[in-house]
Amino acid sequence: MPRIIPMSSRPSAQWLVGWFYERMFSLLHQSEWEVVWKQKYIFGKGRVKRPLCGLVEFEDRCMYLSPSLKIHPDNETLLLTVIHECAHVLFGEVSANEKGFVPHASIFELEALANHFTHQQKKDLLALLPFHPSCLLRKK
Repeated sequence: MPRIIPMSSRPSAQWLVGWFYERMFSLLHQSEWEVVWKQKYIFGKGRVKRPLCGLVEFEDRCMYLSPSLKIHPDNETLLLTVIHECAHVLFGEVSANEKGFVPHASIFELEALANHFTHQQKKDLLALLPFHPSCLLRKK
């Protein structure tokens, strides 16, 4: 079984965090991708339906985020969704059967990078999102 080394003790960990932050910043700041707040985006059929935190539409080059305070009660949960959706854009479309370039499980693992961003990096990324009145909390 391979030995698991905590990210903080790996020599390249900070490089990876910096690389991912720069790509996310560039994507949100000067990209052809549009970020749109969408109140109700429901995933699932039949009796199993749930609201989505975010969604990337590759055809429209659009990243949808939910402004709901139930879904994103604070800046940290909103940032996790932004990281997740940016990872989809940066690493390509991921299929439900895990045969995409990066499996969806790995996209979820990338959310852990948020723990390694500085307070200023987090603030800068959230400041790049378009204004929405129900998301005033991200201005803190």
